[in-house]
Amino acid sequence: MQSLLGCLVSYRPLAHASPELQSPVLAHWCTIACSVWMQRLLLLAGATSASAFKLQRRRVVSTMSAASSVIVETDATDAVKITIGARTLQRTAGEPLQKALGRLAPKQKKGKKKAAAAAPPPPPPRLLDAAAVEVDAATPLLKALSLGKWLELEGGRLPVALNPPTVVSVECYGEPTAGSPLMPLAELKRAEANDVSYRYSLDGEDCGTGAAFTPDDAAVGRSLVVEASVGDSCVTRDLGKVVPRWRRPEHDARVAAIGEPAGIRVVTYNVLADAYRHTWDAGIHTHCEPRYTTAERRIPMAIDEVLSYAPSIISLQEVDPRWWDRLWLPRLRAEGYDAALVLKSGAAQEGEAIAWRKDAWTPVESREIALSIGRADTAERETAPPPAIAAFLAAHPSAAEAMRRIGTVAQLVVLEDGEGRRLCVANTHLFFAGRATHVRTIQAALIIDEASKLCEATGASLVVVGDLNAENHDAALRYLLDGGVAADDPDWYTGSTFSWGYASSRRARARAVDAFAAADGDLDAALDAMDAAQSGDLAAERRTRAAASLRLVSREPPSGDVEELIAALTAGETYKTSPLVALFQMRADCGLRRGGLSLVDGELEAAAVAVESLRARAESAAAAGRAAQTALVKAAENEDVVGIGMKLAHSRKLASAYPRTEPYTNLAGNDFVATLDWILHEKDALRTRAVAPIPALEDVRAAHFALPSESFPSDHVCLVADLEWSAAS
Repeated sequence: MQSLLGCLVSYRPLAHASPELQSPVLAHWCTIACSVWMQRLLLLAGATSASAFKLQRRRVVSTMSAASSVIVETDATDAVKITIGARTLQRTAGEPLQKALGRLAPKQKKGKKKAAAAAPPPPPPRLLDAAAVEVDAATPLLKALSLGKWLELEGGRLPVALNPPTVVSVECYGEPTAGSPLMPLAELKRAEANDVSYRYSLDGEDCGTGAAFTPDDAAVGRSLVVEASVGDSCVTRDLGKVVPRWRRPEHDARVAAIGEPAGIRVVTYNVLADAYRHTWDAGIHTHCEPRYTTAERRIPMAIDEVLSYAPSIISLQEVDPRWWDRLWLPRLRAEGYDAALVLKSGAAQEGEAIAWRKDAWTPVESREIALSIGRADTAERETAPPPAIAAFLAAHPSAAEAMRRIGTVAQLVVLEDGEGRRLCVANTHLFFAGRATHVRTIQAALIIDEASKLCEATGASLVVVGDLNAENHDAALRYLLDGGVAADDPDWYTGSTFSWGYASSRRARARAVDAFAAADGDLDAALDAMDAAQSGDLAAERRTRAAASLRLVSREPPSGDVEELIAALTAGETYKTSPLVALFQMRADCGLRRGGLSLVDGELEAAAVAVESLRARAESAAAAGRAAQTALVKAAENEDVVGIGMKLAHSRKLASAYPRTEPYTNLAGNDFVATLDWILHEKDALRTRAVAPIPALEDVRAAHFALPSESFPSDHVCLVADLEWSAAS
């Protein structure tokens, strides 16, 4: 027998036989003969299962395969889901048990008719209760499963679990990086987050457990897998290979410079909302490789940056709710913080957040206010504007429209320390449009008005933090730090030149589409139509568009024809994203008529001269407008609202933690450099002990050109200040 087996096992395909044995007919019959002899030999050797050769009349398909229990799930309907290993049945709660058991019985498939007799079938399935007594097969299914504790199936016995805690899936957002903690999130049914156990492995070797895991340098290049389990339910996920830790020399130097926290460490950071990614890739941040700006990479880096300072209070702007839930909040809670997020009004899916250390602060009261006036769909309540602001908006419809349409919000939280001292932290991100200086000043006044009421009610001292979109020379910041602005402040005139849609690339695109439609595709005629459509625009607005168009055309010289230009406009391209559209817009605003859609010699120089001329005209108009406003104010008798301006004042004495002359906090890829982010505090209650120095502008430009970059997750710089209570407080 053994020698015969050896002969059959050592059988070689005819491809290796001598040529005379390789005819197709001979090969066919040799194959059949070998198959028959192999089947008979296995039967003689006592093989009771010859399923590989389909010898049985009926083949049993096992339901028990890979099953350790029977999972029964119900919902608000009468549906009942039964899972046994890889097999799932969808049944109804009221059907008799015997019907479901019939579906669970092993399936059998017919085999060859002339084969040997089939093995006896396994006994039919039975459901047993806790006393091992069979449940009546006529019992309604859901009731039967509530009574049943064991299912006898195919000669085995499986425990029955009704609506057990289950891990549906596990996700881990963020690129696995050496030195950066990962916190997986499990989607659960009938379980709490604290019920989940996590286990980690590198290349199949266990390497850790717990809610967080930080790969070390030895893990770089190895595949990381996380397993989430609750009871018998378990799900794994491959997170990919661990990448090397981030190189951040500028950040490391800042952490070393400020040292350990001394007093109340406050951090404020505009973390660059991923919701606006379409605008970065279209031009504003094209200096940075897209792989460095993915949310999965940037946001964990920003979180690590904030937490590396061990702050007592954190304020964030441009926070995506999606990444707040998936990345920010789990990490903050794991590090001992409590936190709150408030979203802007309207379609913008981002907002502001405040977090505080639970071992240092107790929240006393919080308020969220909309910094709009008259908006119908505000995310938070609007406050009643002070009388002067109400009168100003009534007299200036353009300003009233802007205040009605903006979605800005502010977050106010009163915190109490262990000694009973209270801080009111006001966090916000003011309206961004450059010439809307009047809007930001009004918004700052609304914050101070509401914060003052809250401070008086709770006995708190005020700290104002955030991206104020205001530089040291802007009226909004001067209002906050100097205690007010006059009715003839220069920024009231600047604000008067703003209207909703000012220098809007989308409005300009719509005008261009209409111009080509009217010109029947003729380029020069379209330029004339565009010029007519823009005739009412102020020189300042034309200069803003022309300067932006000139920058793009200089950086990316255009090429194409009229059909390509029209196609770009139809596809939604604007002077901010398309060199062809930018060339058309530049010519329209600068009055250039050169023909064709490619640059000609001297055209960029001519455009630069035209932009400078528009700037001079705008400044001349501004000087005349401001002089007229000053004359009106002098003639008025202590009136709050005069002409295009108004007098605003407050009694909170605020100081800046950072020097007011700080060269920048925002460095974007479109040559925009400005100091927009601030930490302000009341002088009488608090003083600044230290700040984390901002990296030198020339060094950052030399190393990164602009922000964000490989080492900076946002186009803003994180501000860090140590404050301490004054002796008087």
